[in-house]
Amino acid sequence: MRNLKIVVTGVCGRIAYAVFSPLCNGFVFGSEVEIDLRLVEVAAKKQDLSVLREELDDCCFLNVVKVTTFTDEDQEKPYIDADVVIFLGSMPRRPGMDRHEVYEINAEIF
Repeated sequence: MRNLKIVVTGVCGRIAYAVFSPLCNGFVFGSEVEIDLRLVEVAAKKQDLSVLREELDDCCFLNVVKVTTFTDEDQEKPYIDADVVIFLGSMPRRPGMDRHEVYEINAEIF
């Protein structure tokens, strides 16, 4: 089996919650892939992050071999040797905003 180190940011949001089932069940990278899942969220949501980790453990996803949680205070640590990074939790484009404005704001987030 192949092993992938996958980082997901903004994991306590609704979009991330919808991503976990297909990702962890092998529908995204295949059923023959073992997943080392690294969850990243802002420090203010540390308690929610802990609960999410427990939920993922309870789901017993066969492809997930490891789940590690990080906050934004961990800086680069979650991204070391990552094979895939899924950036969620960005600021959406608002009426009247140009795309470059959205990119600049989100660049600061990530």
